[in-house]
Amino acid sequence: ESVLQQNFPNPFNGSTTIRFQLAAADFVRLDLYNPAGQRVRRLIDEARKPGYHQVVWDGKDEQGRAVSTGLYLAYLQVGEVVQVKKMLLTK
Repeated sequence: ESVLQQNFPNPFNGSTTIRFQLAAADFVRLDLYNPAGQRVRRLIDEARKPGYHQVVWDGKDEQGRAVSTGLYLAYLQVGEVVQVKKMLLTK
């Protein structure tokens, strides 16, 4: 089973690390959303091997602009399964 772990640090200022574990090779999509349901950034959109993975989010959107303080949601989709974690950006 694949597992999305809580980001750290959380709350964060600047950047945060998002870790996840894959039980088997699969296609992975990691998207970040604001509470209004708008996608802020896509961090991963590719096949990954089994094991532990991590990615750092620099607090910026798709256009490279710093996002505002507040709550964000990390959506990890592995195959048909989606897991969500809350992240809090402070400035």
